Amino acid sequence: MNRPIYTLFLSISLLANSLTATLNYLTIGNLDGYQNTEPMAVSDDGSTVIGNAVGDVYVVTQGFRWTQSGGIQALGFVSESDVASNATGINGNGSVATGTGIGGGTTQAYRWNSGSGMTALPMQSGYTESQGFFVSSDGTTFIGKSFNNSTNTQAVFRWNESTGMTTVTSITGASSFVNPHAISSDGSIVYGSSFNGSSASDWKWTESGGLEVITQLDGTNISSINATSGDGSILVGELNNMTDESYLYKDGAIQSLGLLPVGNDTPYGGVSSEAIDVNDDGTVVVGLLRAINNVADRTDFHAFVWDEVHGMREISAILIENGYDVSDYLDFYVTSISADGSVITGSAVTSDYVSEGWVITGYAVPEPEHFAGMAGLALFAGSIIYRCRRQRAALLPC
Repeated sequence: MNRPIYTLFLSISLLANSLTATLNYLTIGNLDGYQNTEPMAVSDDGSTVIGNAVGDVYVVTQGFRWTQSGGIQALGFVSESDVASNATGINGNGSVATGTGIGGGTTQAYRWNSGSGMTALPMQSGYTESQGFFVSSDGTTFIGKSFNNSTNTQAVFRWNESTGMTTVTSITGASSFVNPHAISSDGSIVYGSSFNGSSASDWKWTESGGLEVITQLDGTNISSINATSGDGSILVGELNNMTDESYLYKDGAIQSLGLLPVGNDTPYGGVSSEAIDVNDDGTVVVGLLRAINNVADRTDFHAFVWDEVHGMREISAILIENGYDVSDYLDFYVTSISADGSVITGSAVTSDYVSEGWVITGYAVPEPEHFAGMAGLALFAGSIIYRCRRQRAALLPC
């Protein structure tokens, strides 16, 4: 008889817990012999962060992998002759990574997993060097960049062990370049940019349709495409307008995410913003605010998070609200967000000019509106049940 009432109150309790979360701010620490950590990406499930450990002269680097349970782990090098490595891409559950090995005056894209460590990816035909950028969620498809410096040619490649090497796009010219910027979860969609020496263009490549140049989104000029959702339909980056604001492109429409006044308004001569990453459903965006500090004669960087309920907020302000002391940090950078939006990673520069990698877990992602309506309905129903119980106890009708 009482089970429906118990179930309803259990649902209310679970719903209330889903609408609140405990925010945790964790520092990644350092690899032995390295003074700085710079996270580059977090896995879709939020369990693993990869990035670069950097020496005090910012020349010697080594890729790292971090988990909350295991701490920071060196990824090593592609070969014994390598002097450095970096890590830039990670798969969905954190078991596979990609990046670049550096040694002997050349660079080589690699794939890493816990079983075999770093192994070089095949070199694209006609090229002599390569760099790894992204890996698909299942860890089988890799996106990178190839070079042939003798011919001034660059190419974006897509490699899969089953299908082999595919050229996404290429360009030739002493002042020309091409770069991948984002991929869909399965690696079938790649976004990037090209520069031919005089003008730049953004593009989209699909496995089925090939290369498509993007000049506008929803009739709006853009400066960059920096990240995409898992299905490749949602984009974030920077608008090409007077204020250089962040944008979110979702459901065929573009939305400016605006700007924020940062710190003490007085010393700042201008602020711009750039969206860096987005979660899978486009409800949470992270990015950077750039502020020209006229007093210190420098550009200050402030990490932000935007969501549909709160709008744009400084990450440092959120940390202060949650009891964390960030007074020693000069700049805050953000680089990546998990698929569900609850885990965010980046770095902060201390007053000693040391880069500290950080991870935020438990960011409370706002629920869609219908969940809020369900919560209100559940609470209303709960109040009716409570009133009925009191009235029945008094032998009164509900």
